[in-house]
Amino acid sequence: MRVLVIGGTGNISTGVVAALLERDHQVVLFNRGQRPDLPPTGVQVIHGDRQAREDFEGRLRAEKFDAVIDMISFDPDDAASALRAFRGRVDHFVHCSTVLTYGPPFDGINLDETAPLNGSSPYALGKTAADALLLKAYEEDGFRVTILKPSYTYGKGMLGRQVPGYGIWIDRRDRVLGTDRENLRIQLFTLEGELIDIWLDHYKPMGIYVDALDRVY
Repeated sequence: MRVLVIGGTGNISTGVVAALLERDHQVVLFNRGQRPDLPPTGVQVIHGDRQAREDFEGRLRAEKFDAVIDMISFDPDDAASALRAFRGRVDHFVHCSTVLTYGPPFDGINLDETAPLNGSSPYALGKTAADALLLKAYEEDGFRVTILKPSYTYGKGMLGRQVPGYGIWIDRRDRVLGTDRENLRIQLFTLEGELIDIWLDHYKPMGIYVDALDRVY
């Protein structure tokens, strides 16, 4: 398939692109071209800014894609622009949302799609509204959409990521605290597939740790 990835250079996006290439798909990226790293061999890049709506929509309507993976849609305006560009033109559209649409406050630990959307931050509200617009398009005319809701994702090359509300930073050069408990409210996943769980108990992580060489203790 010819697959467009909107974004394609971030922490999750690079893993998505690598997985597509491993499966021999033809990959095209749309982004601003501001990252210093070159794209993988064989990947086509279309440079542009999705906030320039007419240019974004017109240029991508002129292309033919079997599927689109949108990694940088943050609000209903982004989602509406994507619908104008791809509605009726692609077989499958994948939208990267966030687990934060469910909270905090979360209604439980192991949640499914029926859980209430309790997220109240501007980021969560924007993603929730974007999700709703895409689902409405599916209900109206069968626009095939899959909505992903990843949790915090940790990968190689990241300088650090903050666990919200606690001020704790994870640095690739330092040890990463985690635990193997199953009933965790915050879970971090590496791009390589290992599970790193963090249990925050009064600001004090507890359990095992994984160091910068991926050694588990």
